[in-house]
Amino acid sequence: MLGAGSFPQSTLLPILNQLEAVELIGIASASGLSARSAAERYSFAYCTSDWQALLHDPSINTVAIVTRHHLHARQVLAALVAGKHIFVEKPLCLNESELDAITIAYHAASQRATSLGAPPPLLMVGFNRRFAPFIQELQQQLQRVTEPLMLHYRVNGGFIAAEHWTQDPAQGGGRLLGEGCHFIDLLIWLAGSHVHRVTTYALAAGAQSGRSVGALQRNVPSDNLLVVLEFANGSLAHLTYVANGDRNLGKEYLEVSGGGLSARLDDYRRLQIHHGRTHIERQAWLRQDKGHRATWQALVRTLTQGEPVPMTFASVHQSTAVTLAAQRSLLSGAPVEAI
Repeated sequence: MLGAGSFPQSTLLPILNQLEAVELIGIASASGLSARSAAERYSFAYCTSDWQALLHDPSINTVAIVTRHHLHARQVLAALVAGKHIFVEKPLCLNESELDAITIAYHAASQRATSLGAPPPLLMVGFNRRFAPFIQELQQQLQRVTEPLMLHYRVNGGFIAAEHWTQDPAQGGGRLLGEGCHFIDLLIWLAGSHVHRVTTYALAAGAQSGRSVGALQRNVPSDNLLVVLEFANGSLAHLTYVANGDRNLGKEYLEVSGGGLSARLDDYRRLQIHHGRTHIERQAWLRQDKGHRATWQALVRTLTQGEPVPMTFASVHQSTAVTLAAQRSLLSGAPVEAI
């Protein structure tokens, strides 16, 4: 594992520690201190401050990249050259040149694997919402719909100070690239079609609660966004991402309509689907399940049992390319052709 911050230690490692087919071998962090703590807590064989050492370890076949966003592309490229399977937390990368380099490296690694009689490398991004049980059930019902869909996803993201590393364009990429990719990926997956045009609208930066004068002087884009996705199959989706709301409202809300179907998902706690004589209501009484565990279970089944790849590189590429197009639209103030 590359990275040993709060997210992997609180969310990913407890899951991996319970999967019998997973052996935790090495973990790396910049200073080595957090890696040592994680290694002791989760029984890794060793820890290091040199992440490249993990890529050179022949006993490791899969790496999880959970470092800061600006490191993802560089580490994915190195892992592909090393012939590893890869799980990388979102985002995959922060710009088009990085995406192009990853695409070339992925296809080269696939060709090398094929020449050796091995399967191509698995490259999964942490788009875990696809694997959430409520989303899986909704997607199954959408298979019965043959007409274009209308999709609306609202994210009550909350305020993050401009000084936080995630807001640094060079290090974190900002809210749209760093987190918006989650929801853009899910909307594309549910629509089941390619995006041909994306348009992003935003409030003026000074309109959001808590935005500092320093941020305005640095021309930091607003965190209050509306992203419109136009699909080749006629479907329309819009993502509303707000940072100026109250956190007492649930974070995520999804509505889908089309072909006589109406569905609503309220913060992964309640799902309602109505379609003719079909009426489905589900309630998560104990906790939200946003698909983190199911993501890793699917990855492990692919590597150990030969099940179909749960997330193709083509879909990863499309979601990333559309998110980058949305960022270009945000900065230019104009629609962007995504394909």
